[in-house]
Amino acid sequence: MFVVIAYRWGNTCAHNYLVTASTDLDAIIKVANDECDNRGGKYGVTVWYVSEPHEKKYIRKVIKHFPSTCGEDGPYEEDMKYSYKVRG
Repeated sequence: MFVVIAYRWGNTCAHNYLVTASTDLDAIIKVANDECDNRGGKYGVTVWYVSEPHEKKYIRKVIKHFPSTCGEDGPYEEDMKYSYKVRG
């Protein structure tokens, strides 16, 4: 399963919201890119792979990140800001 989450300025501790979820990766990436473009640079948008509920081990992995105008490399928590190569 793939999910798309938008994070204000790419920060997981700031405002964020679920954009969509699907098993179609190509469609998900297009939606994520469009959402990032439509938010005026305020939101970094991340495509995550998350394991299905019936899988024994929980997995969460970033597939692709569309940065906000801060230029972050991926979603980050405030205390990780300087170790996660956030530009801006």
